[in-house]
Amino acid sequence: MNFSFLRKLSFGLVISGALFFIAGIDKDVHAQKVRLRAQITPECGTTSLAKFADISADGNLAVQGSYNCRGVFIYDVSNPDAPTLAAWYNPGNNLQFLEAVVIGNRGYFGSGNGGGVHIVDLSVPANPQLLGIVNSTNGNGFNSIHEMIITGNFLIENFNGFSTKVLKVINISNPASPVFVRDINPTEVLWVHAMHIRGNRMFTSGWGTGAARGRTEIYDITNIGAQAPTLLGYIEDTSSVTAGNNMHSSWSSEDGNYLYSCRETSNGNADLRTYNISNPAQPLLVNKLGMGDLNLNATSPHNPVVMGNYLYVSWYEAGMQIFDLTDPAVPKRVGQYDSYQAARAEPDASKSLTEEPWDMICGLNRAQNNLPTGFDGNWAVYPFLGQNKVLMGDLKNGLLVVDASGLNRPAKTSCRILTATAKPIFRFTRRRAVYGKSKTVRTAIRNSHFSARRTIKSSPPITTAMVNRTSRFFDRATAFGIFWAVSAVFALNLSARAAMSPSRLIMMPTAKPMSPCGDRQTAPGIFRRAVSVCAACSGEQAVTNL
Repeated sequence: MNFSFLRKLSFGLVISGALFFIAGIDKDVHAQKVRLRAQITPECGTTSLAKFADISADGNLAVQGSYNCRGVFIYDVSNPDAPTLAAWYNPGNNLQFLEAVVIGNRGYFGSGNGGGVHIVDLSVPANPQLLGIVNSTNGNGFNSIHEMIITGNFLIENFNGFSTKVLKVINISNPASPVFVRDINPTEVLWVHAMHIRGNRMFTSGWGTGAARGRTEIYDITNIGAQAPTLLGYIEDTSSVTAGNNMHSSWSSEDGNYLYSCRETSNGNADLRTYNISNPAQPLLVNKLGMGDLNLNATSPHNPVVMGNYLYVSWYEAGMQIFDLTDPAVPKRVGQYDSYQAARAEPDASKSLTEEPWDMICGLNRAQNNLPTGFDGNWAVYPFLGQNKVLMGDLKNGLLVVDASGLNRPAKTSCRILTATAKPIFRFTRRRAVYGKSKTVRTAIRNSHFSARRTIKSSPPITTAMVNRTSRFFDRATAFGIFWAVSAVFALNLSARAAMSPSRLIMMPTAKPMSPCGDRQTAPGIFRRAVSVCAACSGEQAVTNL
């Protein structure tokens, strides 16, 4: 039998069959419809990986807080393709501003290490001017805050630590002379991590303890300057004492009937929860999405934000995850952008495993398969400048501007290897699938009729038009038959190869590939650039371009 002919025939048919197979499988699988427009990473003199923090914007101004960088970074985002750093507000050179909010031409910067809340005039972004400070001696505020919100003329802030759960309400209509209004003492047992306001309702996110359940509370804050908030209801998990703890932050749907809450943990059990709060006295858990449900390899979700019909979630090492809320009780992921790609690349030292171009060897424990043990990646997301100018705040990389306007764009093809803009992204590149162990053996095999080594030469990219023309040529029934026929031929070919040597497939290099044979799949943060079959993993097929 001419095995060389079979190999040539099977290779061509497999690629054709794979295209039809990919086009025909479940269309509900999420697609990446977000593109990077710009990134700016200010230099701040620290080698820490946790440099930047929360982000906010208004008009052409964006402000980003700091973790270990210190100060606040003020950006001009009038050109989203080329944002610029207008100023670095850094009084004293050692203030950690975890919170940064801008409303109009006024900035509110909350310090986590003793500086209070700075209220700053940003009329001239390049020359920010301090208007006043809220702290323990000026407005009876906290010196260190973790989260804050501005509602009208009022600042509501928490403390940066577990020593108090009290929330403070302060009138800041005159920034130079803030006036203490009242304390809010929640029923949460330990600490309120974050607050969210929609209309006259405020939602708090409780942390809980190992012995007491955390509570997410719902308050009526109508006329908060004159009367104390009214507790309308609260959420706590009844399945176990700690199953609902570590509620990090939440955001309500536009109609106020649903609440999306991120539970932050470092053990892989974190999740995104959906509650029906149409009756705040009896909130109901209606959905829960964990990392396993979304096929993510990340520490935890962090902050959710709702704009219109979409839920945007900063998800640390999984970047930004975007969900459609057509059915508000069941968020459906429709897009993402991964700002943590480079961290998934293998260290240079591991390249000594093989002389060939590589990214992942089947069956080995690689970095992209390991559950992260720390917090890194996307910290915050701000979509309110529009879908074409969504801001991401990354702990290491600073400000990213992405275009998510493709989320509501009709698909131009059902073949998921193409982007919504129909730009060709699928290309065969010169790479080798290496079989055998020594160069001598490989050379002998290559020269025989049973050669198990193939160089895939460069070919033109596959475009939408090419796929559509091919799709019109074959109907689904024909494609189905071809796929199974190809599978049989390809299996025969693999059998001939396996008889010669244990196989090992080296895939094309990407920053963060999906593992075809690990027990944990990584987030498909970028489109994969190859379709490969992992012959070393019990015949498991690995489609790496999803």
